[in-house]
Amino acid sequence: MISRRSFVAGALASAGALCISAPGISLAQNGGIARFVVPFAPGGSTDHLARLIAQAFSSISKQSYIVENKPGGSGLVAARDVFRAAPDGKAVLPITPTFVISEYIRNDMPFSVIKDFRPIGMALTTPLILVVNAASDMHTLQDIKSFAENKKRPVTYSTAGIGSVPHLSMQELSSRSGIPMEHVPYKSGGESQIALLSNQVDVSLLTPVEIENHVQAGKMRPVASTGLKRARTYPDIPTLAEAGIENYEVIYFTGFAVRSSVPDETVQQLSELLQKSLKEPNVIETLTRNGDIAHGTIAEAQDLLEKNNQLWARVVKEANLAESHKS
Repeated sequence: MISRRSFVAGALASAGALCISAPGISLAQNGGIARFVVPFAPGGSTDHLARLIAQAFSSISKQSYIVENKPGGSGLVAARDVFRAAPDGKAVLPITPTFVISEYIRNDMPFSVIKDFRPIGMALTTPLILVVNAASDMHTLQDIKSFAENKKRPVTYSTAGIGSVPHLSMQELSSRSGIPMEHVPYKSGGESQIALLSNQVDVSLLTPVEIENHVQAGKMRPVASTGLKRARTYPDIPTLAEAGIENYEVIYFTGFAVRSSVPDETVQQLSELLQKSLKEPNVIETLTRNGDIAHGTIAEAQDLLEKNNQLWARVVKEANLAESHKS
């Protein structure tokens, strides 16, 4: 959920495979080609982040890294590739909250994302922003609740699809706030934004980078953010916790994982390499335009994944989404 425009500006890589090698940190079993296996087509936000980090990995280490795009199955194709790879740490999978959600919403997983993968670290985190059309009379969460009461109908919200992070986040908000809400799924994030801009829906939940241009153009208005602390890019906007939804927190992240059978030493070396990469000037410049740079540690990643596991397992169960999503 990082803007393509921002990543193109910061990542010096083409849409093809990126491969650079330079002296530096020596990983275990050095030699050969290591891969970032991206679960989306070239040109998207996760793809650009993977290329940026692959470039940094290659520049710092003695290992050559390439980016392979393996879209399909809502991330299942890429995850299966990494799951079946040799346990040497040379197949790295970019992960987002969708990776965790798939554990609970799909019934066709050939592996467990919890037991069969382990994180090397997070690269980027960001809260989501609850937004309305700027022409709307709604300025606060209470206004949204009053809107539903006065209109005597649910508040409609757009997302990029069933089971997406915004979908489940709004499901949680509706449950916790008592505001009746109706999900209107679209095929893409772009269509979801257009729906709000054209008043086809009442509210939406988007990343700071997705709303930036629309807010500056006076077309969208931010109402609240989903972090426990206020969004760095919107410090005047209260969090949902401040608006009365106690301890409400949803953080969108992008991190990296390998199969669980990779040796501890190799996982630690990869994590240290990620931490060094996140301190590279071009990486800092690019990521700060899209969110908050993570620390890249294993402990940080494990903590965030554990919180996500607990949150999404409960939300999917309460909303009965696993059954409705079965193929």
